[in-house]
This record gives sequence, structure tokens and C-alpha cells, in this order.
Amino acid sequence: MFEIEKGIPIPENGVERKGEIRLTLEKMEVGDSIIVPNKYRQHAYAAAKASNIKISIRTINSETREMRVWRTE
Repeated sequence: MFEIEKGIPIPENGVERKGEIRLTLEKMEVGDSIIVPNKYRQHAYAAAKASNIKISIRTINSETREMRVWRTE
């Protein structure tokens, strides 16, 4: 059975969850860069789009597919 609670206010916009990549991109200045493992490539694109941040990505290690992400705008 569920517990009924009274008097709990509804949050304005809900809880916004930001991942580590998105928080890092938001702290970066134009020209800064980070190294991201290949498995987080899509996360980097999605985080940049969600924050309206322009990025450029280049693979820096052909074996591990590690990439460097620059903030461009």
C-alpha cells in the first residue's frame, strides 16, 4: 500500500538532471578541450545540444577511439 502525504508542494520545473559531461561542457570556455572515451561520444553530442553549446570532436587514438572535445562557441 502507498502512504498518502499531504501538504507537499509541487516543484516548479521538476528536477533537472545533468550528467558529468554536460556539467563539464557548461564550465568550459571557448577553446577549452577534454578527452572523452569513445563509449561517451553520443553523450557528448547530446549534452552539447541540450546546453546549446557548439563543440568539435576529433578522434585522437585510433586503437582506443579516444576523442578530444573542444568547445567552439
